[in-house]
Amino acid sequence: MPVLNTLPDTSSRSYCRWTSPYRKEEGWLPPWVIGLTFLLIVVLYFAGLQANSIWTTHESYYAVAVREMLAAGDWLKITFNEEPRLNKPPLTYWLMAASASLFGLQEWSLRLPMVLFSIGTIACVYGLGKLLFNQWTGWLAMIMMAVSLQFVWLKHYASPEIPLAFFFTLTLYWFLRGTQTGKWKHWMGAYIACGLTVLTKGYPYYLIIGAIGVWYLLIRSQFRWSVFRYTLRKTYWFAGVPVALLIGMSWMVYAYLEYQDVFLETLQFETTQRAFSRSNQEGWLRNLFYYPEVISWSFFPFSLIFFLVFGHYLWSGKWKALPMPTVWLLVMLLVFTLAQGKLPVYILQAHPPMALVAAHGILYYTPATRWAKRLLQISLYLPFLMSLVASLAMVLLFQLSAWFYLLILLTLVVILLLRQQKFNNLKSWGVLSNGWAMGLMAWIMFTGLYPTIEQFRPYRALEKVVSQSNIAPAVPLLMEERFNHNLPYYMKRKVMRDRLYSWEDILAFQPEGPTLALVLAHHQVPQHYQVLWKGYLYKRGAESHGFLFIIRSWHALQGNLHYFTQYQLIYHPGSSLR
Repeated sequence: MPVLNTLPDTSSRSYCRWTSPYRKEEGWLPPWVIGLTFLLIVVLYFAGLQANSIWTTHESYYAVAVREMLAAGDWLKITFNEEPRLNKPPLTYWLMAASASLFGLQEWSLRLPMVLFSIGTIACVYGLGKLLFNQWTGWLAMIMMAVSLQFVWLKHYASPEIPLAFFFTLTLYWFLRGTQTGKWKHWMGAYIACGLTVLTKGYPYYLIIGAIGVWYLLIRSQFRWSVFRYTLRKTYWFAGVPVALLIGMSWMVYAYLEYQDVFLETLQFETTQRAFSRSNQEGWLRNLFYYPEVISWSFFPFSLIFFLVFGHYLWSGKWKALPMPTVWLLVMLLVFTLAQGKLPVYILQAHPPMALVAAHGILYYTPATRWAKRLLQISLYLPFLMSLVASLAMVLLFQLSAWFYLLILLTLVVILLLRQQKFNNLKSWGVLSNGWAMGLMAWIMFTGLYPTIEQFRPYRALEKVVSQSNIAPAVPLLMEERFNHNLPYYMKRKVMRDRLYSWEDILAFQPEGPTLALVLAHHQVPQHYQVLWKGYLYKRGAESHGFLFIIRSWHALQGNLHYFTQYQLIYHPGSSLR
């Protein structure tokens, strides 16, 4: 019988170059340490869940679709602004709708599934680290994943990226369990999770996950065809692939039967073209380095240590000690670098292998030269200082509560205590200090900064005004010279966007019927109109460009409203007199 387990034993003392007096045996951690860490992550993730109104454009798409889905009582026909939305599969909509059905339609209930699946993803990363290496590696990888900048930010918004990351990671977790145990239930878990991955984001993920799995099995078989065929038979693919196809493709079949040419056109543009079209030759160098650049900030504060360790492992050939994270990461980078569509969120599913590589390097990588040691120290100290400075800057510039100064001071005290007592190894202390500082920065952002800048996002005020005015939901909203994706959710009605409406268009709209419109404040409103609200809306780009919006909100707090436009909400109940 062919020998399948050909990977080096990275948990052995001969391989490990670092030991800790805190653990009883190699890679072991007391359960209370893991439990306490997990509890702190859960507290951080639930902080400020209702602090801000619907923000990103993608969150608007999903929030509006869920509101309309619940209002219509039909969970199969997905619409945005009362128009069919076939861009993405339905699982994220269904998760949000289920939460809203249980707890009421609110921002926090729409975001609740994202928080729960974020926590689930972190648990999967811990499980992968423990499965591939040991508890200590899984624990460090869990911390890195939990506080990486892009992941901790996206857990706060209702969009498909977090459920996708969960099901993607869960698929590969059960895949690895299957390769180690050979049990039917583990393999079927992988196929079911794969189907749910596709039901979250689209059929190209069959190919991505398949490429990762096949490449890993080839490495595991040492590229011997007879061993590979034997290994492949043990994956139960003949039963699992139909299950994955049935789960993932079921909605596509329904959407085609229901919408036909409209669905095919959307599929061609949204999925096929983005996934498989080659990037233009113009700017090829920029395309090549697009995702390494994204990783540099999205995986902050551990991106520097990841680049250092991964580069060393690839150069020295030590990547063979962790083939699954390496294959996983390289497939993701290759596919999305070649694809025409490029967005920073596409690389989120590569965060788990990056966390595993970085955690493995923290434990087992020993720099050989003085310069490498200095670089390792910089990669640990610099992000920590940057996180503390950013936290202090938020509190100072936005004049947040004095309690946040105490939290920053407490962070310094905790880090010094950890440094002097239990975790006296520089590299592990670096992970803990960076994780704590990044968690502090996220806490200040969600509980202090977001509520402060919410005054420049008056969507809840608009919702309250319209609700108190008892304007029939059948009356559409017109907005002068633009379309705001948040308005269909908060105004609870269709927002006209078939074209850009001018002031003259709005005055002439439905002469015999009611008119509800957001118009620029400088217009002289005719006497038969009621002015229901006046306030400022953001005019430069999308609010989802979070850093820019935060900076411009600070300017607005100083009295500079250059990036905001004053609007007024007007209403005419319907009359021939205009």
